[in-house]
Amino acid sequence: MFFKSLYPKIVSSQKSFIALSTLKRFNSTKTLYVGNVPTDVDPIDLRAFFEAKAQIISLRMPLTATGAPRGFAFIEVNDENREKILKEFQNAPLKGHTLRLQDSKTKLLDPQAHQLY
Repeated sequence: MFFKSLYPKIVSSQKSFIALSTLKRFNSTKTLYVGNVPTDVDPIDLRAFFEAKAQIISLRMPLTATGAPRGFAFIEVNDENREKILKEFQNAPLKGHTLRLQDSKTKLLDPQAHQLY
């Protein structure tokens, strides 16, 4: 009986700790939308393209039901690298396409999480 009364308090404190640690992680990083990505670009090649000039934390490249790239990606970067990446890669050519970058307007915790590379 005693443990049942403590259980909600333990669970709520764990949830608040997880929420705070998640909040701290997302406060120091920004997600950028990368549009007009050629469909024949591999996610590993796209990551190498960005990391040639700046460090990125992660890259998500949504795929269609058939497994083909959808033509856009999301990159997660540190706050310090955000401006540098926007300046360096805005309208940058990649395999005949001009990349478009902007701050992402997606939700932080997407229920349909895309594959991380």
